[in-house]
Amino acid sequence: PPVIAFVGGRSGSGVTRVACAFARELAARGVNVTLVDEHRDEGGAAELLKARARFDLWQVINADALITQAVVLAGAGLRVVPAARLAQQREALDAAQQAHLEQCWRVVGEGCDVIVIDALARAGGRLSPLAAGAGNIVLVTRPDSAAVMGAYLVLKQIVLSHPRLRISLVVNQALDGAQAEGIAAN
Repeated sequence: PPVIAFVGGRSGSGVTRVACAFARELAARGVNVTLVDEHRDEGGAAELLKARARFDLWQVINADALITQAVVLAGAGLRVVPAARLAQQREALDAAQQAHLEQCWRVVGEGCDVIVIDALARAGGRLSPLAAGAGNIVLVTRPDSAAVMGAYLVLKQIVLSHPRLRISLVVNQALDGAQAEGIAAN
């Protein structure tokens, strides 16, 4: 299935709310969605959708849990997979972890029409390993200058590191379409 990662350049840009709203809307239209939540803190997608799991993807790829124990149903057509610990890993995965992750990713995609990642932007605007593997990136920002600068940093890093990714922009909390279009034009 196609993978769409939602990422922001600054905390508080509304990435989680936009990703959840997108996933809910798709599910309401009959699309089977798996939302991967890379945020550990309160206010993450799993909490927002009231879909807390006992285990997460990091425990699964280390064989401490089964993938079925980390997937939580959050409503008709919407599943949530917590992946915060995996997103925060700084070291590369070893061969066994990588193989298990690929196997888990196939299972996550089964019976799913689209995978949405509520992605964690890492230091320097780098994407998490899961988000870097997405075919589409949705960059979410607010219209204030600090948020726009943070989004620009992430955009620059994405373009340099992953030049083939398709990138879209959402200006969350814009006053109107003209304000959003003005930010996108810059």
